[in-house]
Amino acid sequence: MQSLGNQSRASLVSWWSDSNPALKYGPTINLHTLAKPLLRFMYHRQARKYIGNLVDITSELAICSSYLGCKYVADRTKVMVLRRLGGISGSWEPIEGGGPSTIHWASTFSETWQLLESSNADIRMETARVITNLLRFDESLVVPVMELNLVEKLVSMLHDDNLYLVWKALDALTAIALWPLGAKAVAVSDALGYTEELLASPYVGLCMPAAVLLGTVSCHSGLPAATVAVIAKSNPLTRIAAILVQGKCDELGKDSWTVSYGLRGLQRMAHSADGAQRIMDTTILAPVVVQFLEPKPNYSLHQEMSCRLIGKLASHENVIPKLLELDTLPKMVQLLVTNPPIWVAYAAVAAMCQFSCWKVGAEAILETEGALATISKLHYQNKHWNRERDELLQNLGNCRPESTAPTA
Repeated sequence: MQSLGNQSRASLVSWWSDSNPALKYGPTINLHTLAKPLLRFMYHRQARKYIGNLVDITSELAICSSYLGCKYVADRTKVMVLRRLGGISGSWEPIEGGGPSTIHWASTFSETWQLLESSNADIRMETARVITNLLRFDESLVVPVMELNLVEKLVSMLHDDNLYLVWKALDALTAIALWPLGAKAVAVSDALGYTEELLASPYVGLCMPAAVLLGTVSCHSGLPAATVAVIAKSNPLTRIAAILVQGKCDELGKDSWTVSYGLRGLQRMAHSADGAQRIMDTTILAPVVVQFLEPKPNYSLHQEMSCRLIGKLASHENVIPKLLELDTLPKMVQLLVTNPPIWVAYAAVAAMCQFSCWKVGAEAILETEGALATISKLHYQNKHWNRERDELLQNLGNCRPESTAPTA
């Protein structure tokens, strides 16, 4: 072997990184091995620089997604990127002329779906969260979900000992089941069998998501006979009502989390006319929902969720008579009289606006004592509130003689 002084820089690097026969212990440290931790550090720092600092969300989506399939990206970096994607997807809606398109999100699946098989629980949870958020908005994304066999991968997560991971898997399966094709895929998988078992779980934080998944599937027609039998036996909507009344809590969250999760799940079921009708046909469920409208301190989240659910139900004319029988309008007016937080007031007025789209609903509002006066007097410095209130007053004005139409 040449002396170190007689060797070129290239030969020194080659000798040091490959082997040194003169050494007693054979090969020396491989520089490629040393470089891997450095690469992980550099990738993490680079990803952190991009996240949240790009004006163009579409570009940020493409750049962030590229880290997920890279070989030497650390798990903590993937978790950070997935959380950012979850945040973007949670507020995303398909829009024309800007923002990530369905095609961009569909391509993201090719980078994320394999992460459901990661040994890192946080990566699997965050991946399921991204899938959940995306499927809530766009039915066309069900197709790549089917092609990538994601339903089966999510079902396999239901066996996990990590309760949070099971919850995230249930949440993702529920988002898939919002759409007819997705509901059928969930119905023919092993998901319903495991979900039925989870209904008997001592953890309310798992019972509620399990009931919401079964309830979501039940809102679709054309299901296999075996699925219909499972749903009929478990009676998920009644189970949801019982959990809302029970209001217990476990290590997954407090009572407020369980209640709000159930109300959000019912909102998504009420998106379809069949789902809305099933909710109203469940005798004890609708009265329980209306109870959350009571003006109580520290109750604003439940009040908001209840108003949003009632608004979803009121978008279907066939359930308006039953909603009116439950005195939903007087209760929402009483809630507005207390001058609630803006998010509660907005949800209540938005729900009443849905009522006003139908002749019978508009007439019921006009006949509700104090409704017009309360709505007209409320003022918030918020353009969304003003727009919703003005639309409600306009709808009501169209149902009355011009001379008596309310003014903003």
